[in-house]
Amino acid sequence: MAEFRISRFRYTWEGNWTTAVTYNRDDIVYYRGSAWVCIRQHTSSTFNADLTFIPSGQTLATPAWVKMSEGKAFLGPWTSNTLYEPNNLLVHGGNLYACIVSHTSSTFFNTNINNW
Repeated sequence: MAEFRISRFRYTWEGNWTTAVTYNRDDIVYYRGSAWVCIRQHTSSTFNADLTFIPSGQTLATPAWVKMSEGKAFLGPWTSNTLYEPNNLLVHGGNLYACIVSHTSSTFFNTNINNW
């Protein structure tokens, strides 16, 4: 039987994900309601770029993060020209909405109603 030692886990809580930070393997960050584990050392640019990074000379993405636990993030009132992602919650016109499709909001809420 394999030996299990909790001391082998070396996760480091880094708090909120931030641009232009060097993250190391096993760092954990909070980003838009979910906890993410870093799986390769890198300097962050945008979160989406960290997930879809393709190294020079390769054709497959080498993501920097894997989702550890999913949650929801309440972002307050809806605003135009804002990146919304699945599991983002907001309020608009007295109603609570949950984003189901990643998108950048238009000038008017109803233009993107199918994303909620």
